[in-house]
Amino acid sequence: RAQALARARQTLPSARGISDLLQVNRVEGIAVGAGVRRHLGHGVDLGLRARLGTADREVKGAVTLGWQRADGLAIQLAVGRDFRDAGDEAEVSRVRNSLAAQEWGADLAQPYRATGATLTLSGRTRDRWRWAVEGAIDDHETLEVHASPARGTYGSTLAVFEGKGQRLGARIERPGGPAGGLSDLRLRADARISRREGDGVSLSTGRIWASVEGTRVTPLADVRLRLAGGGVFGSDSVPAQELLYAGGPVTAPGYGFHQFRAKGLGQARLELRRLGPFVPIPLGRWGRIPATATWAPYAGVVAARAGESWTGSPLVGLGVEPFLQMVRVDVARGLRDGRWRIAVDVSRDFWPIL
Repeated sequence: RAQALARARQTLPSARGISDLLQVNRVEGIAVGAGVRRHLGHGVDLGLRARLGTADREVKGAVTLGWQRADGLAIQLAVGRDFRDAGDEAEVSRVRNSLAAQEWGADLAQPYRATGATLTLSGRTRDRWRWAVEGAIDDHETLEVHASPARGTYGSTLAVFEGKGQRLGARIERPGGPAGGLSDLRLRADARISRREGDGVSLSTGRIWASVEGTRVTPLADVRLRLAGGGVFGSDSVPAQELLYAGGPVTAPGYGFHQFRAKGLGQARLELRRLGPFVPIPLGRWGRIPATATWAPYAGVVAARAGESWTGSPLVGLGVEPFLQMVRVDVARGLRDGRWRIAVDVSRDFWPIL
């Protein structure tokens, strides 16, 4: 799988993923994009990417100028006008989101427009850690729905606090791999402070978010635990784009998309993974897909702070990963104001190239 991902990334040298070339959402409709990147020598490169939506008829994109040293230390300046998503975790892959948005009006994204410049200093350590520090000056705007799906209707976009502002942030992450007796350990933490002014109002906000996910192999099953949480502090009124969000196939299966919006949020989820029988899929003269799949029952809880009190919302579900673990099917139920929900997507390992 790692080799397949590496080859796929090599075929997209000027894009972050396939969806940067073609995607569908409720703001742009069908959006077509392209990009170029030129190495100028001595570690310096210049990049340009642009995208045009058929429904909003607007061009978005950015120009980047960067320098990178052999040990991974890098600095980049990006200037542009593009969409940014509220929330810390993507709930679905961008390809799945495009298909669902086009056919059923299920656009699981919270986009708003950001126009400005960002300066980022980043690097990596020998033990798989990556870090970055960035500062930005930008202007945020609420987006409008311009497109129509084949069936159903789109929901409204996120109404953000509009205005000019400044942001200073830092993040550190460990992408994944064995560590401390675990077969796979992933960590991420980011913090930022921002100040934004609009309509004569000035809001200052601090925000911190962290997540850890690890898998331990046992004789009976692989045990996967995911913990995440954070908080927002500062002004009594918090811009919608700075709140913490949960709800959807990744952060809270069995609950609606971003059903939880709060200044304080915590998540915990325990999943047991074991290989079991599945329906074989014949492929003619190429053979057949093995009659096995990974079965993954799980349980979890989302805790959200409303005022000074916290409310816990438990959930249970079953994940199935057939087709050599390239696809994931989830059937889950939220046990507090939730319902049975089914989600189908490609494996999260492939999301970076989609």
